[in-house]
Amino acid sequence: MIFYNPSINVRKEALVIKINIKNVNEYLAKQNWNQSDLAKALNFSESLITLMLTEKREPSREFMER
Repeated sequence: MIFYNPSINVRKEALVIKINIKNVNEYLAKQNWNQSDLAKALNFSESLITLMLTEKREPSREFMER
């Protein structure tokens, strides 16, 4: 569902993690879920899920672990 992009951010020297939004949306549709349901299942705020799925915020390591 989600993949890691091992490209290095030169300024921060850290891994850049990207969400495969298409796969997430397909999963949500298959489960008949919306972003709110995903937020509840992962115990994250709805606003954080929205920011990540609209690519306005990169996912945290904690998010990727869940």
